[in-house]
Amino acid sequence: MAITAKDVQKLREMTGVGMMDCKKALTEAEGDFDKAIEWLREKGLAAQTKKAGKVAAEGVSYAIVADNGVGVVIEVNSQTDFVAKNEVFQDFVKTLASIVANENPADVEALKACTYPGTDRTVADVTADKVLAIGISQRTEPDAIDMIARNIFASEDSTINTVLAFNIPNSRAFMHLDTVFTQIDVDKFTVHPGILGPLQVFEITPGADDELKVREIDDTLENILAKYLGLPKVTLIQCAGGDTIAAEREQWNDGSNTLCIAPGVIVVYERNDVTNAILREAGLKVLEMPSAELSRGRGGPRCMSMPLIRED
Repeated sequence: MAITAKDVQKLREMTGVGMMDCKKALTEAEGDFDKAIEWLREKGLAAQTKKAGKVAAEGVSYAIVADNGVGVVIEVNSQTDFVAKNEVFQDFVKTLASIVANENPADVEALKACTYPGTDRTVADVTADKVLAIGISQRTEPDAIDMIARNIFASEDSTINTVLAFNIPNSRAFMHLDTVFTQIDVDKFTVHPGILGPLQVFEITPGADDELKVREIDDTLENILAKYLGLPKVTLIQCAGGDTIAAEREQWNDGSNTLCIAPGVIVVYERNDVTNAILREAGLKVLEMPSAELSRGRGGPRCMSMPLIRED
């Protein structure tokens, strides 16, 4: 049967998947929407089935009997199956079950107020968009970051309560934070080896009388990221695996600059073959695109886009 543009748009609204993938799914399913959605899920493409707005239709259920004899059954929902299948998310659900068994919170709000194990933060802190990372670089000065922080903290619509300012080398090759450092999964980041080692990171939080509290964080990059994300650990995947020559070459072609369109699903430039192979070995779904002249202007896949809202 003929697949119309209206059919493709309908499936896109139901799943959040791109137009071309929706058209291919409908073609494979001969116009059957249920079969098309199943086809997309089998391919790992369907983000969610939208029935009434943004529904958290995926997730994980988990049951335990703790050492104290308390039994817990917990369900934590997510908007996509990408998240639900992630080991970090599954470990998070198990940790929540343990908190419930040991702390016996009266309800969800009480659970959010509990301290998350291994951190000094609450469950609410590690599950909300609370932290923003900005680079102090060739293009962004400290005064600009102060101004951004003040505006964010003053906004009633903002959930951000902490800004992390990363002081990266002042050079054209490192002009933005995402040029050398990008989150690509719940617990994974690409990173250029050139920023590893001693790295100044400043924590900016709201102070009294509309002032800012700024303190330097003395810790490794891995520990800082894990702490503020509420994770036991994170993995830093170095450009070209840390090989000095290959890393310098592929960094110039934005090897560390990736566009994450879903946890573990990233868009990269195809010319960075060494880095791309390492990312695949690490379990990432790598979508390659030709960079042509884009990389000459220091524009990586993330630099050349501006994600405003992502359901994950």
